[in-house]
Amino acid sequence: MLDRARERFGEWVHDAYNHLYDSHHLQQHPLMNVLVGAVTVEADSFQRSQALRRLLLDAIQSLRPQPGMPAQSPDWRIYSLLELRYIERLSPSEAMQQLALGKSQFFRDQARALDTVTNLLWEQVPPEEQRTIAGASSGDALDDGEPVDRSEQLQFHPVTWRLIQLSTLLDDLQPVIQPLAESHTVHIELASLYSLSPVRADRVMLRQALLNILTFAVTSTASRTVDVTGSSDDEHVRLTFAFAARPVLGAQAPIEPASETGRRLALAAQIMEAMGGTLARHDDGGRQTISLAWPALRPKTLLMIDDNEGLADLFRRYLAGEPWQIVWAKNGAEARQHLAELRPAAILLDIMMPEEDGWEILVDLKQRPETRDVPVLLCSVVNEPTLGQSLGAAGYLTKPVSQEALLAALAQWQ
Repeated sequence: MLDRARERFGEWVHDAYNHLYDSHHLQQHPLMNVLVGAVTVEADSFQRSQALRRLLLDAIQSLRPQPGMPAQSPDWRIYSLLELRYIERLSPSEAMQQLALGKSQFFRDQARALDTVTNLLWEQVPPEEQRTIAGASSGDALDDGEPVDRSEQLQFHPVTWRLIQLSTLLDDLQPVIQPLAESHTVHIELASLYSLSPVRADRVMLRQALLNILTFAVTSTASRTVDVTGSSDDEHVRLTFAFAARPVLGAQAPIEPASETGRRLALAAQIMEAMGGTLARHDDGGRQTISLAWPALRPKTLLMIDDNEGLADLFRRYLAGEPWQIVWAKNGAEARQHLAELRPAAILLDIMMPEEDGWEILVDLKQRPETRDVPVLLCSVVNEPTLGQSLGAAGYLTKPVSQEALLAALAQWQ
């Protein structure tokens, strides 16, 4: 009985990896209740699909060989095959070429790789769930019946916010969308987008929104080209997908919300809204455009008061690509000169400094009307958060400070 359950579970795992970036498919997947349900019972459907995706990705990453293992070892081959096929979304022929494997060897290795990752996931299934799978009907595996309208159910929190370069993300999506584009004899013309300002978004959510729009464009164009362009100014960052529209796609012929295309664009619009952006669809003389827009990010100033310039350089590297710029002052006197010309979003203050220590500077900052409301984050080898809080500090970091700790501390002022 359990052997049959394990076999069925393997079929589910294989299917889930084949639809790894299809959130709608994952939301209805039988693995959802088996692997995710017990952990996030109260989570909404989109959040749960993200949780399932992360479990599947983590299972692959756990197979990554330790440093020092020969690159030609079977373990590296298994890991690389899973990464190429299911994370990078290469076709079997493309993965074969990358791995320099013959067809028979490739499919033997792929079966072994899927069996290995299935075993890892099977170990996470409680015994009672294993028995449930054993008793489930085969029809429970993948229900291809009428789609469920989830427009009212989709909520997008919590999310993992980060700064994302749209050019890089679109490049990463090429292996995913290219087979579909080739099957429709459509070329995706990607303009140079490297000058675009980054946007703050959840990477997985934004990938799905872009894939939905690209899929819509590729399957709807009356020509053979989809043009992707971008622009940014002081107010917004914009990404535009343009193509020759079929007559039925004109502005006077709205897409039915219940259709596959309607659901695809509705989900993309919901994702954009959840990330603080917008999606607009326009038709101009048969030229269809889908425009995405985000508020432009304005870098915030972090005044760092620390006698160690090397630490300031390290923190600049930590914050590279984040909406922060560091202005460094080696002592209180330099800090006051900067404060006469700028109002930082936050101040990062060391304690152990020559002549005037951080406690004195903190007291002075909180007494001055022009600086008393600026949040001060103490950063020192001296661990005295209670004293710092009593003097008005907004937080405390104990050196040495990791990048994750610094970003987490600054997140409240972004």
